[in-house]
Amino acid sequence: MRIRHNQYYWTIDNKSSLNNEVIERTHDEHANFLFQTVYVIDSFVHDKTIEVIMATLSCTCVLWGAVRAYSWGRRAGKLLVDASTIIKFVLYVAENLGNIFLLIAGCTAVWLTFAYKLQKEMVYVTLTYDQEWSLVIYICCACGLKAIALVHTYMRLIFTETFFVDWERPRHSLDRSRETTMMEMTQNELLGQKTKKAPPVVIWRTYLIANEWNELQYYRKTSISLQMIALLFILEWFRFGDWAIVQPGFHRGDPVYAESRISRLAVNLTAYLMISMSQWIINVLIIEKITDPFRNFMDLCSVANISVLALSHPLRAYYIHGRSVHGLADTDMLEMNTFLQREKENLCGLRGLESNSELQTFIACLPRAFRERLDELTGALKTTTQGPQVRMVGGDKTTTKVENTAKIHSEINQFVKDFIDHADPSCDYVVTDPKLIEEILDIELNDTSKVGTLIRDPSEMSYSSCFVYGNEWSHLSFELLLFCVLDMFLLNRIISATIVYVTSLAITSIAKTFFTNNLVRSSLVDHRFLI
Repeated sequence: MRIRHNQYYWTIDNKSSLNNEVIERTHDEHANFLFQTVYVIDSFVHDKTIEVIMATLSCTCVLWGAVRAYSWGRRAGKLLVDASTIIKFVLYVAENLGNIFLLIAGCTAVWLTFAYKLQKEMVYVTLTYDQEWSLVIYICCACGLKAIALVHTYMRLIFTETFFVDWERPRHSLDRSRETTMMEMTQNELLGQKTKKAPPVVIWRTYLIANEWNELQYYRKTSISLQMIALLFILEWFRFGDWAIVQPGFHRGDPVYAESRISRLAVNLTAYLMISMSQWIINVLIIEKITDPFRNFMDLCSVANISVLALSHPLRAYYIHGRSVHGLADTDMLEMNTFLQREKENLCGLRGLESNSELQTFIACLPRAFRERLDELTGALKTTTQGPQVRMVGGDKTTTKVENTAKIHSEINQFVKDFIDHADPSCDYVVTDPKLIEEILDIELNDTSKVGTLIRDPSEMSYSSCFVYGNEWSHLSFELLLFCVLDMFLLNRIISATIVYVTSLAITSIAKTFFTNNLVRSSLVDHRFLI
C-alpha cells in the first residue's frame, strides 16, 4: 500500500514567542510527505536455495565439460592430456556454466515477477533493490561466460578444414569432322587420337560449390533484425513492457508505479525467448520445408559431381557424398536434363555412397594414416610457399603459386577419392549405424586409429554443425543476455536493442572475413573466384 503526495499543514500557536513575520510565513507554507508501506521478506532462505541449486548443477557442468574435453581429445588425436585439452575443458565448463546461470537466474526472475502479478491475496513479495543484486550478478556473469563461449564457437567454425572432392574425369573425344567410322580410320589415325592430350577438368563446378558452401556459413535459424524490430514493437508499441511495473495484475499504460530490475529482466527474457522460438519453429518447420538450403546444397553437389569433406577436428569430419550417378557433370543443357529425367524415372542408380542407398551424409572418424598423409600433402604447399622464390622465365609470383596449389590440389583430390573408393590399403574405413550412447554423449567409443568409421547420418543435417546454423543457441543466448544486461542498467530498450543489433552485425562481418580466408586456405580454391 502506498500513499503518495500527502500534504500536512503546520499550525502555529498565536501565543508563541516567535515574531509575526515567521508566524505569517509559516501559515502560508506546507510540507510534502510520502507515506508508503513496504513489505520485505528475509531473502536468506531464497539465496541459500539458489546457491545449493547452483552448486549442484555446477558440479554436473564440470563433469559434462570433462566428457566433452575427452571427446575433443579423441577427435584431435591426443594420446595424453596436454595444455590444449585443459584449455578446452575450461572453455566447455564456461559455456555450461553460462547456460546454468541463465536458466536458474532467468527462471527465478520470471517466477518472482509473474507469481506476484498473478496473486489475488498477498502471498508473494518482490525483492528489494539490495536483494536483487544476487540475481543481477548471476545474469552479468552469464553474459560474460556466453561471450567467451561465442568466441570459442566461432574459433572452432573458422578453423574447420573443408575440401571439395571432384569426381569428374577428363573426357576423350574423337575427331568426327569427317564422317568416318572406326573401321575406316587407319592405325596411325587411331594412335594419333589416343595420344592427344585430354582436355582438363573444368574448375567452375568447384568454384560454384565453394561459393554456395561459403554462403551457408552465415545462414541462421533466426534473424537479428526481425528479432529486434518485433521485440520493440511488442514491448514499446503495444506497451507489454508495462508488465514490468510492480503491481498486481497485468495492466498496461499505467506508469504510476515503478519498475524493478528483476521485473524488467523477467519481461524482456520472456518476450525475447517467445519471439526467437517462434522464428526458430517457423523457419525449421515451415520455411525450410519449402526451400531447404542444406538439402538443396546436397542436390547441387550431386549434379556437380563433387563431394565435400569438412574436418571439424583433425580426426573427425562430415562427409557429403556428391558423386554423380551418371559419371559426369561437364555437359550441355540437353544432356543434363536427360540425366535428371533418368533419375526421376528411376532408370539409373541411387545417389548414396552405399549401393541401393540414397543416404549421402556421414560422420567420418578418420584413421591416423589419413591425417598423416593429408598433413604431408598440405605441408608440401607450405614449404613451397615459404621457401626461396624460384625465378621463372615469362612467369610471376602469382603464377608460380597457382601452379603449386593446383598440383597439390590434384594430389589431395586423388588421395581422398582413393580413400572413399577403398583403393588405398593404408587408409580404409567401414560404414556403421550411430549408437544411442554415442549420440547422447556426443563421443565416439570405437578405436579408429587404424581403420576409420563412416557413421550414417539419417537426418542429413549433421554437417550443419560446421555452420552458425548448427550453433544457433550460442549466438542467440549471447544476444539475449546482452540485451537484458544493457536494459537493466540503461533502462532503455531502444538503445539496448540498437547496441545488440550493431554488435551482432559486427561479429558476423568479422567472422565472414575469417570464414572466407580459412576456406581458401583449406580447400585450395582461388580466392579471386569467391564472391
